[in-house]
Amino acid sequence: MRFWVLLIRSLFVHKMALAGIGIAWFSLSVYSAAAFAADNPLAANKAGRLVAENLLLADITDSAPRTMAMFNLPVHSNIPVTLKSGSIRLQPDVSKANINIHSQPEDYLYSQNTSPPSFGDKRQVLPEMQLDFRILAEDAPQPAGGVHANRRYHIVPVNRQLQETQHPTWDYILGVGNVVQLSEQSPQLQIALPFALVEKNQNCVHNGALFLDITLGTELSTFYYQISSETCGYFQADFWGKGQVVLQHSEFSTEIPSMADSPVLAETNPKIRPLQHLANHAQEMDFARLQLQHLIPEQALSALGVIYQGEHYATPCMTRAGVYPFCEQLVLPSYSLAKSIFAGLLVMSLEQSYGDILSIPVTQWIAQCRTAANIDKWQGVTVGHLLDMSTGNYQSRQHGVDEGGSDSSGFFSVASHEQKLQYACNQFPRQSTPGTEFVYHTSDTYLLGAVLQAWWQDKSANADADVFRDVLVKRIFAAAQLSELAQKSRRSQGSTEQPFAGYGLFLLPGDFHKLADFIQQQWQNPAATAALLHSDMLSDTLQPHVHNTLATEFANIRYNNSFWAYNLKPILGCEQDNYVPYMMGYGGLALVFLRPDLQFYYVSDGHQYNWRDAAIELNKLADICRINI
Repeated sequence: MRFWVLLIRSLFVHKMALAGIGIAWFSLSVYSAAAFAADNPLAANKAGRLVAENLLLADITDSAPRTMAMFNLPVHSNIPVTLKSGSIRLQPDVSKANINIHSQPEDYLYSQNTSPPSFGDKRQVLPEMQLDFRILAEDAPQPAGGVHANRRYHIVPVNRQLQETQHPTWDYILGVGNVVQLSEQSPQLQIALPFALVEKNQNCVHNGALFLDITLGTELSTFYYQISSETCGYFQADFWGKGQVVLQHSEFSTEIPSMADSPVLAETNPKIRPLQHLANHAQEMDFARLQLQHLIPEQALSALGVIYQGEHYATPCMTRAGVYPFCEQLVLPSYSLAKSIFAGLLVMSLEQSYGDILSIPVTQWIAQCRTAANIDKWQGVTVGHLLDMSTGNYQSRQHGVDEGGSDSSGFFSVASHEQKLQYACNQFPRQSTPGTEFVYHTSDTYLLGAVLQAWWQDKSANADADVFRDVLVKRIFAAAQLSELAQKSRRSQGSTEQPFAGYGLFLLPGDFHKLADFIQQQWQNPAATAALLHSDMLSDTLQPHVHNTLATEFANIRYNNSFWAYNLKPILGCEQDNYVPYMMGYGGLALVFLRPDLQFYYVSDGHQYNWRDAAIELNKLADICRINI
């Protein structure tokens, strides 16, 4: 059942918040040398040289998690690293695996009772992880009149996307970390890198860090892991423990490639300013209110940021054990932001390139929706109706009743494409004319993805063609320069690996900035990057009003092209209706397009969807009423 049992409660909270509105997002943090030395048990000695006895993991006990500051390796070193590339297998020690569960909401307890294989002892144990890597070097800032004396060495996983495992509960993601060598004579390396656990078949993410203590020339070394934060509305827990590092292969060189020549640099060093720097533009801004601190507890907020005039401002990434040391690589789930990113942008792109996509009939491409028992209710339903969630097929128009009902486990909890299609095609009766009533169904978006996949394979005359990879990743994500992480989606399991479409993407904080910039540029200056999105569809999406959107259950909220729209007139006192488009996701996620030069986002798991106070504060930065995007 996972988070879908809790979805009922979440949708109720969402309903209450929608009567108001929702928002929040990310940031970098840099420790001073003094703070690092004070907090880090693996710090340098008085001479400033790293000492091996301080860096060994043997003294780390299993009694409690450490401070996250321990994963902050020294920024630059004059000791060269000669390890160039290699392969490592990380094998957790079951006897040293620890977990401290912070909350046990109703759906967690239900799943614990009904799905013991997933909630047994193995849940607290990491899966074995494969780390194939290369080392890249980054020069320290050059002193005036001098030469580079120090370098920073990064370990770069060959695969920085979701990696699926045979573990009953967890898949994982590895990020770019740092490497130090203790001395030119020492065979000992210290490596710290970010990683995340991702629940099987779900979008929930638990972010952590790995510390590897490697002695070159030996087959086995040691690693320590710790997770102290997550974006997961139904399961919050600390994980920590140890395991063995098996160095399977290694290659050495005195010439380590420069990171400046690699696209990895943009992912790991995005230009993000502290959120408080917005005070330079509006001193009267209330930053506590902007950060929704009265609504979202610190432990429930993963990331929050503002994009203003092309600059990205964000808050620190906090954990229960201090600031996360790899904030720029914090793995963030998309949840239903994917409905806008995947479904919305994909249809706009196909409409731009091929035309007449919106009128594609469902029954032409999905056999499960043209059986004798259900063909009548799917007659006349098109891609455009699926995109707007206006198929006319539903049990209740009341927000969240269908999506959060107990029967929804027949879609969210099943793994195969066939099972998901059986639900999507058969669950809801015909109640109204297609295109007239909005009712929120993730299964509609999944069905849209299935229709476009079948259509694309036919058009490409290639049964292996993949609309997510071929169109969304290679065209849209490439033009937006999204991270490598974003280029893989959760998919159904079995013979047909269908992308989820309505959820199941993963993003880095910098991807929010890149997405916002790409969408705005496609709208305002498509010639600069080539027009990849259909101009009329994009115009209707970014300039919503009552004539080009569908009404929802709430007076000031509308829906169109898999984007929401909220009327800020009552909140800001605008002279006329001022609908702003936004993306929204389960648990409390949003990316809001307030003006062409102003966007706001947040990622949280406290089920808070009300971002109107942030809009009020950002109206002090720039007049939102004057510009309907």
